[in-house]
Amino acid sequence: MNKLIKNPQAESLKIIGCGLTNDDLKPFSVDEQGRMILSPQIFINAQAANLAVRPLQSSQDSLTIAPTTLDIRKLNGSRDGLKIFNNASATATESATISLLSTVNLLVTNVSNYRDNCFVVYNTSGLTIAADISLQLAPANISNLYRDDGSTFSLLGGNRLILVPSYASKFARIRVSSLLSLVNITVHYFGRT
Repeated sequence: MNKLIKNPQAESLKIIGCGLTNDDLKPFSVDEQGRMILSPQIFINAQAANLAVRPLQSSQDSLTIAPTTLDIRKLNGSRDGLKIFNNASATATESATISLLSTVNLLVTNVSNYRDNCFVVYNTSGLTIAADISLQLAPANISNLYRDDGSTFSLLGGNRLILVPSYASKFARIRVSSLLSLVNITVHYFGRT
């Protein structure tokens, strides 16, 4: 212990920290919280040996945005604009009468431009008349490329069936087969981006 210090009170003890630049002593600056900072005139080159770029995580990272002026106002056409892009929809309808023991493909549709696709099939025949209905998908509108998307459903007269593609494809169609008599079918398509 240095016994030459005559005043042992902490408030009275002072120290000046200096750095040496070209044999010239330069005092360190202190910020408002008492932390030492280097002069802005001193440049330090830094390199990262093991730099990890990672996604931000709320458990480790935080961000505070504090505006100096905040303008809360109604939008007006002269200063502000709002556009909704890619908000399109499509609809189509096709009706047919299917002969006894025959198969017809209805509403062949390019569904690739739409995110949500839905087919609604109505059997407008009498109550006891049934038809086999299936949704088919294909990468191109070539007959032998179409594959059933799910099951084939037997749709009785007076009923409806909603079919939604289960995977992305370019083309879709409804395949209708008549079992025992003439069948009247109407198909509606709805697509939305």
